[in-house]
Amino acid sequence: MIFRSTQAGRDALSKGASELPFACRRILGLLEGDTHFAIIHARMPACQESEVLRWLDQLRAAGLVESHAAGMERDLDFTGSLSLTALASAHNR
Repeated sequence: MIFRSTQAGRDALSKGASELPFACRRILGLLEGDTHFAIIHARMPACQESEVLRWLDQLRAAGLVESHAAGMERDLDFTGSLSLTALASAHNR
């Protein structure tokens, strides 16, 4: 998944957003344009993946973050374009 701050999220962050839990403020601060979930999670190494997802859901529900599915152009480990048939064929040449 790809996440980005909404204008409301950027405004909340610039005003301090003291009503938000620290973790949510931290996530808002990490979002620089379109940001892949793997990048967000990697920048919060002490947090479980499920915790980060829960905070992102809270931010999304509050209208501070929006998300969309990651397309092939954002496939960080390139497995989306992996073809085992092509790989086997190249290996057998």
